[in-house]
Amino acid sequence: MRQYYKKGKTVEKKKSFPDMSGDGKITKKDILIAKGVIPGKRKTAMGGGMMRKTFNKGGGADRPGLYANIKAKKDRIKAGSGEKMRKPGAKGAPTAKNFRDAAKTAKKA
Repeated sequence: MRQYYKKGKTVEKKKSFPDMSGDGKITKKDILIAKGVIPGKRKTAMGGGMMRKTFNKGGGADRPGLYANIKAKKDRIKAGSGEKMRKPGAKGAPTAKNFRDAAKTAKKA
């Protein structure tokens, strides 16, 4: 990093934009990769943390539903995990709205 002098003190310049293409230079290609226009290794644009995993709202085939989660927890409890089911209305417990939404997306047997 370059160092600059401001009123007698050494100040480091902040990193500008990451090299997304790996060619050692920061070019327009790096910006297009960061925006997703050009496929490439996708990092967060200005450093940052982990990218969040996105889910389809309302469940879907990519993640288990409410009843699958309840069954999995009951199985863990039966196996002796020491967990307890939350009481209705407790923080983190499924609400009536969650059950209504799960009923809308339930598969007909």
